[in-house]
Amino acid sequence: MPGSIHLNAEVVDQYRSRQVLGWTELMRKARLSGKICTKIRQGGAVSPRTIRKLAGALGVEAGTLVQIRNDGGNKAAVMAASA
Repeated sequence: MPGSIHLNAEVVDQYRSRQVLGWTELMRKARLSGKICTKIRQGGAVSPRTIRKLAGALGVEAGTLVQIRNDGGNKAAVMAASA
């Protein structure tokens, strides 16, 4: 059975740091709110649209920012970043 897709906040943070962007700058570049920023940093669920916006702002494929989890919540596979 397929797993669910979740934003990997650690990977987002790594890409953000590599580009020497603050969180506020990244949110502005992605056209996302401060509320979404807080949700991301606390590991909350975000929409696929939000993931695509972050990927666009960071110049990466959306798949590099997500992890696949099985139904039990354990990591089944992590989509590797090409960095």
